[in-house]
Amino acid sequence: MAVTRRPRLFALHGIDAVTEREILGWGMDFAPSRKALLYLPNDSVTYYSDSAERAAHRYAMTGDIELTWL
Repeated sequence: MAVTRRPRLFALHGIDAVTEREILGWGMDFAPSRKALLYLPNDSVTYYSDSAERAAHRYAMTGDIELTWL
């Protein structure tokens, strides 16, 4: 029997302390394979990471960012 796993949806939101710009993005975390995709529409950027937590950590280095699971 095959096991199907759905990606977990998440959102990142907060303020960049350097530019004082709002950061808002969303993505999918593919937990078993340790991969995540994050889309940031303000910058038209798609970011690839090992996990949603790691993507949040990357943006938290320059601002106040929250990770919310949807």
